[in-house]
Amino acid sequence: MKVRLNREKIEYLVVFIAVLGMGSLYFQVLHMPLMAVMEVVAAGILLLGDFNISKRNFVGYFTITLFFLLTSIVNLKNGFYVNDLIIWCVNAFFIIVMQSHMTFESFKQKFVRIMVLEAIVSLICFFWADMLGNSLPLMFISRNAANGYYMTPYFTLGWYNIPVFHRNAGMYNEPGAHQIFLNFALLFLLSDNDYLGLTKKKYTLSLLILIIAVLTTQSTTGYMCLLIVFTAVIMKKTEGKKNTKLKIAVIIAIAILAFIESLTGVVETKLSGISTGQGSGLTRFNDTYYGYFIALSKPLLGHGVFMANQKEILNAYGIINISNGMASFAIRAGIVFVAIFLIMIYNGMKKKLPYGIFFNLCAFLLFLLCINSEGVFMNLLFLSMLGEWKMGGGMALQQDKKNY
Repeated sequence: MKVRLNREKIEYLVVFIAVLGMGSLYFQVLHMPLMAVMEVVAAGILLLGDFNISKRNFVGYFTITLFFLLTSIVNLKNGFYVNDLIIWCVNAFFIIVMQSHMTFESFKQKFVRIMVLEAIVSLICFFWADMLGNSLPLMFISRNAANGYYMTPYFTLGWYNIPVFHRNAGMYNEPGAHQIFLNFALLFLLSDNDYLGLTKKKYTLSLLILIIAVLTTQSTTGYMCLLIVFTAVIMKKTEGKKNTKLKIAVIIAIAILAFIESLTGVVETKLSGISTGQGSGLTRFNDTYYGYFIALSKPLLGHGVFMANQKEILNAYGIINISNGMASFAIRAGIVFVAIFLIMIYNGMKKKLPYGIFFNLCAFLLFLLCINSEGVFMNLLFLSMLGEWKMGGGMALQQDKKNY
């Protein structure tokens, strides 16, 4: 008997798996083999319906893969971690297939709705377990003597050395990572001219949920990113009755954000830690400074994208776990590749978010802030800004009942 699956449901499943692969602690960080299998299965389901792969995207990612291999071959003295190669190939294959079968509008719509759901779950868990002190079915998973996590597959309570964050980390390894995907969902939602297919009431509710979730992360970068998202909306080129009202609402939201920050002191505390040597501010500053210092020693081909001994190279400069994702990748692939990649991302953003140069500059600044604060440089979300997505109207997909 033939199983008939609705295209819309299939696409939701694929984007859900993509979201899990964008940094979820349980799946993408701690159970990467399972995550890789899920991505391959999801890509296979899409290919069963239509064995179509964009040749242009395939050539692009294949070229990048060859360059990554080259950096590691010329740096074989630094070792070669085959698992990293496999993970990259799976991610590249998954994004190629997804882009070949979905429009960016459809991806954006589903990404936002899934992140709103994630935000709701995280807020419930945060207030239940953290604010009210009630128990969750927690598990403790230790990766080594230094790192361990108090978590469920859908919520992270703390680390080995911080049993409770007292901040909303959602399903990610820390609150600072959580805010990235919340803020990008907020950017997509605020920038869309048609409420992303939501009713006005659901649209407004989704905005409030995402903003509250970002605020509960109490992330310095998160608050700064939220300000950038609001600024991007104000700078948006497209006008209209809805956009004018939205811009007024965003200006009010900026004032509220400034008031909340003045009460909590989230940003000031982090920045003052650089000079006082307290908190994570100084650690992130050192990671950034010495990370780029190491990267500049081999700017062309780096130390090898798939190298096995990055830890030894970092430890020589007093870095334990580098927090700057862009600096970390610059060490591996070289400054030159990073510069080319940034240009490609900016050009991709201009095509996929065509709301004017000032909006695009704000969106790119958001991207830069995120990749310089967390290890998300080659994240699936940002890879989605590369390459070409399937042509067609995103909203029209809701009416498309093509069966697989």
